Amino acid sequence: MPLTQKIVASRKYEGDGQSICTLWDSAEEIKDHDKKRPPVPGFGLRIYPSGKKTFVFKYKIGPPGRQMSRLKVIGGYGEMTLQNARTKAERARVALRDGNDPFGAQKATKGRLLGDLADDWLELHAKKYRRSWKEDERRIKYIKKALGKKLASEVSAADLTRLHTKVGKERGKTEANRAITLVRAIYGTKSRKLGLIPKEWNNPASDVQLYTEKKRTRIVRHDEFPRLMKAVQEYENPIVGGAVLMLLFTGLRKTDVLNMEWSDVDLGAGTVTLLSEKADEPRIVLLSEPARKILEALPRFEGNSYVFPGRKDGQPLNDIKRGWDAIRKAAGCSDLRLHDFKRTVGTMLAQRGENPFVIQKVLGHRDERTARYYVQLSLEMTSGVMDRFGADVEALANGDVKTLPGKTDDD
Repeated sequence: MPLTQKIVASRKYEGDGQSICTLWDSAEEIKDHDKKRPPVPGFGLRIYPSGKKTFVFKYKIGPPGRQMSRLKVIGGYGEMTLQNARTKAERARVALRDGNDPFGAQKATKGRLLGDLADDWLELHAKKYRRSWKEDERRIKYIKKALGKKLASEVSAADLTRLHTKVGKERGKTEANRAITLVRAIYGTKSRKLGLIPKEWNNPASDVQLYTEKKRTRIVRHDEFPRLMKAVQEYENPIVGGAVLMLLFTGLRKTDVLNMEWSDVDLGAGTVTLLSEKADEPRIVLLSEPARKILEALPRFEGNSYVFPGRKDGQPLNDIKRGWDAIRKAAGCSDLRLHDFKRTVGTMLAQRGENPFVIQKVLGHRDERTARYYVQLSLEMTSGVMDRFGADVEALANGDVKTLPGKTDDD
């Protein structure tokens, strides 16, 4: 819609309370627009959950085929008028036509707050290329609460060390490490390429010493499979139960399963296609026969494309923590985590004597030492692996340990 003074002044925030709402200037409903001042492509108004409004200009710079997207905060609504903001955007368009960066790295980042930097990184990079962007968004929320109003150029290793310590006490050492790793990414190469920060800036998160993390070895034990299956089957919500079973039978990440859409699933071929952090490299996951049956049994809801739909229309299941806590408690394995399923898949495949490279392919690992092998590793090499794994899990769920490879009557 065209940005008019009436719209800018009256428009309220619409969103989930965490993401940013952006209105772009366009030629729609031109009758309400000043015909002497046509819409400016790339000019927009950002509305934050707090109600704060800022004028922005989004543009691309660079030679054809190597262009980079950039977003410049022109100024805050209230600090400048719509007319002044649009005039700046128009001047920026003229500079672009002349082949110049209208703001430049230094100007574009002068006075930028860490909170604004984090929001721009999330919108321009994470939501496009990181499968974990929802976790990033969650962490950015409390990072902004602690340091969001500090100039990004003035955030120090000492500031981040204090944040690291605070998060470690309140949320655990692993979560504290993930928070600092996220800040490191926000100040990293992608932000520099996008022009969000100058290339010469140091990364303040690089000097923060992380906690030593104890390597976890927990897997689902053989005697736990029957109890776990029973608890899932008896749980009140079949959507949550189905998500838990998909995690168990595939070893996928929770975010991959919960964000799975029916358009990604090919039940005939027995595959699920997941988008990698590199958009041109989708990952094809082979499903075992039990996993296919789980998907076939799930209901489909009109107006919601997600395999595991949430309560809100058109949205995926947000989280399964409450359901998983109830299931593992009923199964008598309260210390079991969802991520332990991935380790369980790898361990059981290794016990079967499967090729280590095939196991890495199944689990979606990207080890540089085997990168050359991955290039030539075809789906045919992994086609029977997940079916054999699925059969093993079903056998364990029925209490049949003797049929597993390598098991004898003496085991």
